[in-house]
Amino acid sequence: MTDAHRSRHFRHSRWPIKGGSLGLLAALGALLAMLLAGCGEQSGSWRLIGPTHGANVYTLAADPTVAGLIYAGGDNGAVYRGLADTTGEVSSGEGIPQRAAVASLLPDPAHAGVVFAGTSAGLYRSADYGDHWSAYGAGLPTQRDAAALAATPDDATMLAGIDGGGVYRSVDDGAHWTKVGGGLPAQASPVALVWDAPAGLWLLGLNGATGPALYASADGGQSWTPRATGLPAGAQVNALALLGGSGASAATLAVFAATSSGLYTSADGGQSWSHIGGSLPAGSALALATLRQQPTWLYVSIENGVFHSTDGGVHWQEVAPGLTTNVQDLAATEGKTSGPVVFAAVGQVARYPTGIPSGGANIPSWLPFGFILIVLVGGGYFISRRSRRFGYAMGAMRNEANTGRAAEEAARWQREQQAQRERQRPPSGVASGPTQHGAESERASGGSGQDSGKGRVIAPSDLTSRASTGVPASQTKAAQNGHGKPKRRK
Repeated sequence: MTDAHRSRHFRHSRWPIKGGSLGLLAALGALLAMLLAGCGEQSGSWRLIGPTHGANVYTLAADPTVAGLIYAGGDNGAVYRGLADTTGEVSSGEGIPQRAAVASLLPDPAHAGVVFAGTSAGLYRSADYGDHWSAYGAGLPTQRDAAALAATPDDATMLAGIDGGGVYRSVDDGAHWTKVGGGLPAQASPVALVWDAPAGLWLLGLNGATGPALYASADGGQSWTPRATGLPAGAQVNALALLGGSGASAATLAVFAATSSGLYTSADGGQSWSHIGGSLPAGSALALATLRQQPTWLYVSIENGVFHSTDGGVHWQEVAPGLTTNVQDLAATEGKTSGPVVFAAVGQVARYPTGIPSGGANIPSWLPFGFILIVLVGGGYFISRRSRRFGYAMGAMRNEANTGRAAEEAARWQREQQAQRERQRPPSGVASGPTQHGAESERASGGSGQDSGKGRVIAPSDLTSRASTGVPASQTKAAQNGHGKPKRRK
């Protein structure tokens, strides 16, 4: 193997060692990333939790009796359930026609497990948290969406807004309904209903009306009067929300209206409205949500962004970026272990924060750092062993190269010695006695037979030995005598 070949071998053989080390570290780093991804709650992004089979979700509601439970209505006749304390996908019950789109949801505030769903096929009711559904509500239209549902806290009165059909009322927990709504525009399409207990008012938001978009009723929905002072002309109301605690004795902090012209608020029961700007972006406000455990918290969706206020709408900040579809509805709840969680209807259901492992088992905070230490120590040990093996390989290659160069030097020295002996060998046919040149040399030196150039006597035996072997016999004798030079004749 030549030096060039050894050099190429060295260059190619060192990279697999280094590449193996880097590959191990990359694998350990990926494992660390996956571990950190599963540690506790993740912030900074939304997580889609379903449905994943093509259904679209446009409405959400939080259950007032079960901590962390939310419902989501799909356009395929399914009502899905999700929990704030898990990261699992939503699941659905059965009983609603598959082609019926769920437009509104109302968990009964006075009866645990009872949920109403307003659909394009009429009103449906479940008594087991959405596992099974049956048609309900005699007197309601069955071919129009019940786009809005609301009830008083004691469930004494329920109102339903029918798309293009006005308002209906029930006083027997939704079993029977009658049409009400004097003073509303013909073919009114209610999309938002809230009960303001301290003021004793029902507030109603319309979408698609040519006149005022907001009305109030003080007689249980029998008659309605406009309450739209301060709202832009032609603005449509998409959602309504109240802040200020629950119960008849709790004062209402403010009423909020999400409109096509942005977010508006009223401090006088809807008599007058003012626009909320500040840190909120311009655009259509589509949905509102409150958190029952936090009476001053409010969420609003403005197109594809969700914003949060903890001081009654004075200051706002974005919940999290990452949503690319307009948010059609919002629901906020607080689980037993998860804390406050907000859900957004964006076709699928998105949640923030993304959640913790099922069962609420928190991963110890020291575990990621311990894993990092193991990665560093293990990686260092692995690279150290590879480096030692690499050093051994380099030393062996250097020794091999040095040995090869020494052998080449010895061979070259032998070739030079052989060439020198060939040059010193006399031509064939020359007598073994002194040559003419040698005789002249002898005469010049006084005939003593002494070599003037070398200072020694050349014996006939030397010439004979040189002619036959190329090595003077005197040198052979000198070597045998252990001396560096032949003996002089005397």
